[in-house]
Amino acid sequence: MLQTLYDQLMLKVEIEYEKGCWLYKGRINSEGYGVISFIGELFSAHRLMYWLSTGNEIEVGNHIHHKCDTPNCINPSHLEQLTSSEHSLKNQTYQELKEQVMSENLPEEIERALE
Repeated sequence: MLQTLYDQLMLKVEIEYEKGCWLYKGRINSEGYGVISFIGELFSAHRLMYWLSTGNEIEVGNHIHHKCDTPNCINPSHLEQLTSSEHSLKNQTYQELKEQVMSENLPEEIERALE
């Protein structure tokens, strides 16, 4: 049954070679995450892939974080389980860096590295 679920997920994957994402092209929710129906219930595609590939139980309240920042990616190497506070911190740090890059208000060390 687990192999069937894995196969069902992979049938709807398109590989994005530049970043290495496995883009789930099945049903996508309003937040951009893949959703799959299995045994009459809806599941998040990335959470299922994390569980199938690692065998690790997802603790109640924990998030499966996309290291690639691509919500419909289900590549197991791009997914990690984080507590709610860890997830918030990573998202905040990422958002701050993104804003700095967009405004070109980078710390001097990063500016020197980019020259």
